[in-house]
Amino acid sequence: MQESCCSIDKIVLTIIFFVLGGCASQFPPLVQQPLLGSPSLSAVREDIAYYQGSYVRWGGTIAGIQNKKEHTIIEIIARPLESDSRPREIHVELGRFLAWVDGFLDPEIYRPGRDMTVYGSIEKLIKKGEEKPLLPLLQVKKYHLWKPRNYPPAYYPYPYWKPRGYY
Repeated sequence: MQESCCSIDKIVLTIIFFVLGGCASQFPPLVQQPLLGSPSLSAVREDIAYYQGSYVRWGGTIAGIQNKKEHTIIEIIARPLESDSRPREIHVELGRFLAWVDGFLDPEIYRPGRDMTVYGSIEKLIKKGEEKPLLPLLQVKKYHLWKPRNYPPAYYPYPYWKPRGYY
């Protein structure tokens, strides 16, 4: 009788272990943890030779995506990162950079306006257009696409929130 009780306890503990394991975050630790001494985007643009091969953790808002045969290049508007490594929602543009990701990324999922954080090595500067400045290219090792921010709708539309007779 005691053996069957212990085997049931083991089964219950195993189920709990798998359920809790499924709830664990799938967030890449290299993207999550800040890098000490990570250079800024402007410092890299000024002296690419010094920083070439260095690893950085940058993030921002996707501005464009371009799929090639074996890789994807994402243009990202750089933004400062919050403590959880999510790009801050501020309208300060630190510049732009390009992220080289091996494989195909669906442009419907990785679309402009989505926030993304990447971890990778600085490769070189690339000219994106005729009048645009040179953009640093990162060879991405790990990345995280953030869920869209959801804000509650305003409780009352503008003219209806004022008391009567206030117009």
